[in-house]
Amino acid sequence: MAKFAPNGASVRWFTVLALAALVASGLSMASEYSIVDLGTLGKPTQTRASGLSSDGVVVGSSIPVATGRRGFVWDSVNGMRELPTLGGDYSWAYDVNDSGQMVGDSWLLGWSKGARAFLWDQSNPMEDLGTLGGKFSYGRGINNQGQVVGHSHIGRNLGVRAFLWDETNGLQDLGTLGGRDSWAKDINESGVVAGTSRIANTQRRAALWDETSGWTQIPVTPDTVGAHGMGLNEAEQAVGFLWGEDFTHAFVWDVTSGLTEIGTLGGNVSEGLGINSEGTIVGRSKQADGKYRAFIWDETNGLRNLNDLVDPGSGWTLIRATRINDAGQITGFGIVNGEQHAYLLIPEGNEYGTTPELSTWALLLCSAAAGVMLCRRRRG
Repeated sequence: MAKFAPNGASVRWFTVLALAALVASGLSMASEYSIVDLGTLGKPTQTRASGLSSDGVVVGSSIPVATGRRGFVWDSVNGMRELPTLGGDYSWAYDVNDSGQMVGDSWLLGWSKGARAFLWDQSNPMEDLGTLGGKFSYGRGINNQGQVVGHSHIGRNLGVRAFLWDETNGLQDLGTLGGRDSWAKDINESGVVAGTSRIANTQRRAALWDETSGWTQIPVTPDTVGAHGMGLNEAEQAVGFLWGEDFTHAFVWDVTSGLTEIGTLGGNVSEGLGINSEGTIVGRSKQADGKYRAFIWDETNGLRNLNDLVDPGSGWTLIRATRINDAGQITGFGIVNGEQHAYLLIPEGNEYGTTPELSTWALLLCSAAAGVMLCRRRRG
């Protein structure tokens, strides 16, 4: 059998191969996402993203230079655009469906008149969804059927109730688990609602609501003082957070596996805020130094700091992740150049990116080097 004796040329090619592999490995580990800065409506420090559609449309709020806080909608073609209001100086968009319908809340003209949940799209005026009897209502979630959830005051000093709204029935009071108040945060395509309700002893509990059973409490640990339900997917996996005397922990729950606390980034606080169909969760958590950072969690990798998964030279500090869609895109807000901006994280290989990542070029170089080495060996 012929023996291969490395000469100077082959050693150089081995070196190229090793360096290319090292670069490819290091870059792919350091940057799983690219960052899109969604900008602001004017003032640099007050932009937050709240909702995300399946095709990457983001909604939230920002502050224009000359007015109060305003809701915004952002897409990759038109950038950030300001939403109207119901007459006042304030609006905030919280969720958007795949038809471009957005929900949130807006002040009416005249502070004493209160605020209303709204439904808006670019083809129709902003619609006041009314209240359950009080002066205030707040839209928080919408599905692709156009069903809206949120909460409303029911009267002066009478409490707050979760509601479900649709075009046919208007606002429906969803009741409670026995206490005075309830809040709805999210709704899936089957009409199941995730939210929070007070129980008879006034403590808050995360819960799911459906038309057949009403509210069903999500079981909690014995040391839990309270819990919030923040989101759910089509499999009715629910995400949120529970708290005790000295902790707040993000959780995921489903009827088969029960409650799972998903940990923290080193501190005593984590909050699960969004979940997609794969069961991947995003939110925020305190580190050991007490600072909040955005996180992502899945069953394979556990809880990870999203700041470790973007280019370390980006200049961003990701503070909160609020939603994740089935394409793996994530929205939230963070600090860049000393200003608070909303962001959209795009996984590598997503349709928004058409230029190969550096890691891709490195892998191509690695393959080319290996091919040249093989040709040289055969010629020898």
